[in-house]
Amino acid sequence: MMQFTNRTLIVLMIFSFGSLFGQQKPADFVKTFFEDFHRQDTTQLAAHFNSEAVMKSISKDENGQTRIASVEIDRFVRSIGSIPSDRKFEEKILSYEVQEDDLMAQVWTPYEFYVNQNLSHTGVNVFVLSKVNEEWKIVFLIDTRYR
Repeated sequence: MMQFTNRTLIVLMIFSFGSLFGQQKPADFVKTFFEDFHRQDTTQLAAHFNSEAVMKSISKDENGQTRIASVEIDRFVRSIGSIPSDRKFEEKILSYEVQEDDLMAQVWTPYEFYVNQNLSHTGVNVFVLSKVNEEWKIVFLIDTRYR
């Protein structure tokens, strides 16, 4: 059986707490975002965004013209919270591609979006994150939508 000195235990505890508080990887942060999204936890969902965050969505209109829409974060969060309980939705993330710097990360997530188990649309999310007080926050979120 392994014996630990008090000093070893303290060092292990510090590293354990560091991984719990603020040391989350960017892909794990985005996975947590989607867990809160699917639970419709508006408080937690809003907490993922920096106060100056920007959100955009790119799609094509009925004439095939590219449309870029701005989305207010508060409105987005409220809309997720207001989805009726009888409407089931799921954003299936197909992969996580991460580029990371010390203060910034980009997470590219192709997805399929289902409503009541029917494919609604597909696309890609791009999360631009910034580390604020050792925690990742969304500063820019943009997606594409293909019907």
